[in-house]
Amino acid sequence: MPPRKKSLAARVRATAEPFLGEKERVLRAAEAMKGTRTTLAALLGPIGYFLVLRPRHVALTNRRIIVATPPARGGGAPKLDLALDRTATEVVEHRPGRLWTRLILQDEGGRRVALNFARLWHEEAEFLRRRLTRRERA
Repeated sequence: MPPRKKSLAARVRATAEPFLGEKERVLRAAEAMKGTRTTLAALLGPIGYFLVLRPRHVALTNRRIIVATPPARGGGAPKLDLALDRTATEVVEHRPGRLWTRLILQDEGGRRVALNFARLWHEEAEFLRRRLTRRERA
């Protein structure tokens, strides 16, 4: 793993730590963009990227999928965006691309969450997809 990716992965794991339950551990962690705003940001260019997008830290644990907003550079605490039960969530759409891999997760209540993983996190997105695709679980 490249040094930059290793330090980012460590920060993602640190963001998830306050939200972990007893005996819960992080299996994989990655940075993703939540929602459909990546297209809007791409149209606005580099300035739009920094103004419109805010990365989310996604951690797949042995029990849940945790999506949290990392703390600002000045400090503070991470904010929990959502936590989905791993057994009740599945990948309903998978669109791999050259720059982004898009996964749409759906929980048992029908709520959908779109996550866009940059090329750097392709391996982690594939791991998440494999673990959450129903037919591959059996």
